Amino acid sequence: MRFRRQLSNKEFYYILTAADTNQAMLEKTVESIRGFTLDCLDTPVERGILYGTGVWKTGEVEHTKHLEDAYQMGRQV
Repeated sequence: MRFRRQLSNKEFYYILTAADTNQAMLEKTVESIRGFTLDCLDTPVERGILYGTGVWKTGEVEHTKHLEDAYQMGRQV
């Protein structure tokens, strides 16, 4: 119960990475996370989703547009 209170009334950004380049492959993961945040917490606010597809090895994300996308998503608040 304490955990639920700590996460209530918060803003959420979902950032997912996967080696697969098909964003649709991450949709079920997003729906699972939403099942928790939107259905189990009090007044959550979903601010954005970033699909970091095509990322497999450590540090590989640094050579993609995903870092800039995450930065821009954070600036929009």
